[in-house]
Amino acid sequence: MKGIVDAHCHSLNWPTRPSSVKRGELSTLPAFSYHDPVDQSDEYVKAMDRVGISKSVTMGCICRHTPEFVASMVSKHPDRFLGFATWLYPDTGRDAAAQVEHMIKDVGLAGVGEMIFGAFYPIPPHELYRSPELTIIMDKIAELGVPILFHTGFGPINVPLSYVHPFRVDELATAYPEVPIIMGHTGHPVSFFDPDVVDDYFFDACLGVARQHKNVYLEVSYCTPRHVERIVRTVGVEACLFGTDGWAASPVSYFESQLDTVLKANITSDDKDQILGKNISRLLKIPW
Repeated sequence: MKGIVDAHCHSLNWPTRPSSVKRGELSTLPAFSYHDPVDQSDEYVKAMDRVGISKSVTMGCICRHTPEFVASMVSKHPDRFLGFATWLYPDTGRDAAAQVEHMIKDVGLAGVGEMIFGAFYPIPPHELYRSPELTIIMDKIAELGVPILFHTGFGPINVPLSYVHPFRVDELATAYPEVPIIMGHTGHPVSFFDPDVVDDYFFDACLGVARQHKNVYLEVSYCTPRHVERIVRTVGVEACLFGTDGWAASPVSYFESQLDTVLKANITSDDKDQILGKNISRLLKIPW
C-alpha cells in the first residue's frame, strides 16, 4: 500500500466558535460564520504521523477566512497538505466566483470546500441548482476544472434538512456533469451519533445519486466498513474516497476508527488502495 491520502480534514480551529443552538432552533449562518481562525497545521501533521496518513486535503467551511489563510498552512507543509477553500460568506454570484478564481489561479489551491447548500438560505433548496447565486459560482468552477466538496447529511448548522439532502447534489451534478462533486460524509449516517441506531436515509440517497452521476464522489468520514462495502458493491470503488473530517484536537482513536472504516471492510486490497489514496490522487492530479 502506498501513502494514505485524507480527502477531508480541518487543520485549523476557531476560538470564537459559537455555542450550539438548542434543539428545534434554526441557527443563523451569520452567527455560524466563524472569525479569527487559528493555524493548527503543525499539530495536525503530528496527528497524521501518529496514524500513518501521508497527505491531507485541508479546508475550512462557512467562515470568514481568506484562501491565503488555507494556502499558508499548505505552504508550511507542502509535502503533507493540499488546500480547498470557500468564498467569504455571505457573498454569492459574481463576487463569490471572483474569489474562487483568485483562490485557484492566484493562490494555487486545489479545489473548493467544505461548502454547504444552507449558505444560500432562504433560497428554496430545490431552486438552488438554477439560481444565479450558485450557478455563476459553478460556471467558474467548471471553467477552472477543479472539484467542490459539499457537506451532506446531518451537521452542526440547523438549517432545514432539505439543504443537506443528497438530492441537492443530484440536481447540481445533472446541470454540471463536468464538475467533480464530492459528497462529504456520504450522508453522515446516524450510526455515527448512536451505534445502536442505524439510519441510512441520507446514505442510501447518496448511493442513488452516485450511481446516477459519474462526476459524483463519496467521501466516507463517519461511515462504517459496511457502508464502504455497499459503495464498492453498488456504485464502484472508483467513486469512493477516504476522509476523516479530522481536527488537530481529534484523538488518535478517532483517526484509527476512520481508517478502520476502510481497512476492516470486506473488499480487496486493491479496492482499499484505491479508496485510501489512489482515487483522490487521480482526481486532484497528484502523484500517488
